[in-house]
This record gives sequence, structure tokens and C-alpha cells, in this order.
Amino acid sequence: MDFARIKQGRQTYDDASLILKKDNKSDNFRYNDKNFVLEALMKNDVPIIRSISNYFYRTNGIYQKVINYYASMYRFDWYMVAEPFT
Repeated sequence: MDFARIKQGRQTYDDASLILKKDNKSDNFRYNDKNFVLEALMKNDVPIIRSISNYFYRTNGIYQKVINYYASMYRFDWYMVAEPFT
């Protein structure tokens, strides 16, 4: 079996790996460094935190689904409660 091949519809891709390159405007290679992320959080550096979030939104499917889920909620103080049968 060749796990590097992926089939989508009629097309087959030979290389299914994700190549992350360094952008000119950000330090993507540092976003996987835990100390860098914790330092940005402690300093409350909003532009860096926002670019880290955008990076993980583009590269991590689970993070993207969680962000989309919370973004589509009407409000955080509204929730559903099952009504007991009487």
C-alpha cells in the first residue's frame, strides 16, 4: 500500500503531504514552538496571537472545525436544555 497517494473523485494525487513554507510576513516555523506561543499569550501580543490562530486554522482541521462551531453559535449564554416529561 502506498499511503502517500490519495484519491479524490476521479483524480489521484501522488503526493498527499502538506508542505508548510515560511511566509514573508510571518514566522510560521516558530508557531509550533510551545514557548513562543506561551510567550505571546503572556505578553498579550494580539497581532501575533491572531496570526498563530490563522496559521492553525489553515493547517489543522480539528482547530478549524472548533473555530467554525463557536463562530456559528448565536450567543454563548444560550443553550438547549431537555425538558423533563411530566
